Amino acid sequence: MLVSLVALSAAACSGATACGQVANPDGWAGGVVVDGVIYTGSMDGTLLALDADSGQSLWEFSGLVGEDRRHAFYGDPVVVDDVVYAAGYDGHLYAVSRLDGSKIWDVPVGESREQLVGGPGHGDGIVVVGSSDGSVYAFAADNGSELWTFETLADDCARDGVYECMVVAVPLNLPRGVGSPANAIAIK
Repeated sequence: MLVSLVALSAAACSGATACGQVANPDGWAGGVVVDGVIYTGSMDGTLLALDADSGQSLWEFSGLVGEDRRHAFYGDPVVVDDVVYAAGYDGHLYAVSRLDGSKIWDVPVGESREQLVGGPGHGDGIVVVGSSDGSVYAFAADNGSELWTFETLADDCARDGVYECMVVAVPLNLPRGVGSPANAIAIK
């Protein structure tokens, strides 16, 4: 599943798609429905939880940190357990509480914090997201620490149009410890 997420993220922000610079975002995320609640983002930078039956707002998160003109959520969020993960057009990845919309963590994606126009993916405790800089980034779902980046893979996929690969990473066995992130290898 994670391989598919990486491939989709790479495809979403390849040179062949519309991931170019947009001065003022315009659009709306489609949203996801989980347990009778719609989770969606807006072009004004608000992440919303709405009752699916009544449309009533249950909570709103508007904690985007980028410039005002870069406030938007284009991609659909991902809901896992009690956390909603969303990629902001301001170049940050957000984790917010599914229960009340409070921010759990946010991290800048990449050194240049290019726009994130697609939604994140989740699998095996990892959140992946493609950036307008052409790279795919992976973060630990529990704390937002960056695990790895596929810059070269994204460039290679854009060059030949093939967005399938196998990702191999040896897990770190460091309970409550600190160490280097896993050395992920992509075999194409």
